[in-house]
Amino acid sequence: TSDFEEDQKDDASTRQYIEAVTYSGAEGELSKHLRPGEYTLYFSRGPEYGLETREVTLEAGETARMNIGLEQVIETPNYMSADLHMHAAGSIDSGLNYDDRVISIAAEDVEVVVSSDHNYVSNYLPYIQRNGLEPWMQSVVGVELTTFEFGHFNAFPLDYEVGEITRGSVPWQRMPPQSIFDELRSQGAIS
Repeated sequence: TSDFEEDQKDDASTRQYIEAVTYSGAEGELSKHLRPGEYTLYFSRGPEYGLETREVTLEAGETARMNIGLEQVIETPNYMSADLHMHAAGSIDSGLNYDDRVISIAAEDVEVVVSSDHNYVSNYLPYIQRNGLEPWMQSVVGVELTTFEFGHFNAFPLDYEVGEITRGSVPWQRMPPQSIFDELRSQGAIS
């Protein structure tokens, strides 16, 4: 959870935080179980669409239903939105499974995503297909090669040929930087 502001002991209105985040699938429907209380709901679909908010008060055992339509406020013909640095379950710093990852970025209208898990070559395409998102999103196989000595390097597009030990990543230990870069380039999907 994330606080919106510092809590004040005697002011309940300052105890506001993000309770939960949920994303609709390809059909645009979602549901979420919440505790009784007052909520502000935010609905978004990336930078091309307006943000909608709704206030709702939930009582125990009650179901609230609403239909929300988001207005497209910016059109971007001949452009695609992309995120070239994305982590999911294959990365040591992400606990988000691959299905939830692709749904979350599709919900924000990212049309091209590059997998860049730390030292783990991932392919998001099977998860995009499984969730029916291929009309809206494409993926590029990549990696964020993370070394102790030289830093982090994103490489894409890569061939998706994952070995058992290295998970498809370059075994960077005891390699000088130029050799690391040469090895990454040799794994490229485009020569």
